[in-house]
Amino acid sequence: MSRFSRYSSEEENLHQRRVVPKTRGTADRPQLEKSIKIDLESYQHLIDLKDRTGLSMKHLLHESVAGYYEQETEHDR
Repeated sequence: MSRFSRYSSEEENLHQRRVVPKTRGTADRPQLEKSIKIDLESYQHLIDLKDRTGLSMKHLLHESVAGYYEQETEHDR
């Protein structure tokens, strides 16, 4: 799944998670992750994959987004 975008529009439903740092000795300040949007074709692919594998949509989205972020991190180096 490489059809993700870093940008989101106002009409899209955005989902941001709080990330708590793992370092001890500092104040835990939540940070917001980047928002992404998925195009309709990629979303349909995830739904088909969900139906074929029986995995949850949450798991499939998590794996897809993790792969996207990994690609972006490697690209930025």
